[in-house]
Amino acid sequence: GLRIDAIASGGTVRGPRLDAEVLPGGGDWLELAGDGIARMDVRATFRATDGGVIHYRSAGRIVLTDEARERFLAGGTVGAGELYGRAAPLFETAAEPHRWLNGILAVGRVVELSQRHIHYQLFVVE
Repeated sequence: GLRIDAIASGGTVRGPRLDAEVLPGGGDWLELAGDGIARMDVRATFRATDGGVIHYRSAGRIVLTDEARERFLAGGTVGAGELYGRAAPLFETAAEPHRWLNGILAVGRVVELSQRHIHYQLFVVE
């Protein structure tokens, strides 16, 4: 397979209960295996608009068609209709307003993927 170390330079988190920025320095240690499945190992730190710090980690899988894989490797963008991508995020924080994140089970859906960015939709399982 092929390994890609994508170091985060920033980003945003927007939702009904959390608005935050992705701090530089985390990243995705992605393995593109010969079976066409990308294995994600994501670590990041968020800073909420109220200053609270949240650690994020996630494992997941992205299944790409051969065409989508080649476009991704060439630097292009792959959309949700061209991939199956799911993630299992976990959160850790001591920030009181966000401690609810410590106890949730969430799933993520990869909506868009490129070597420059990844866009997820995250959902709390209730």
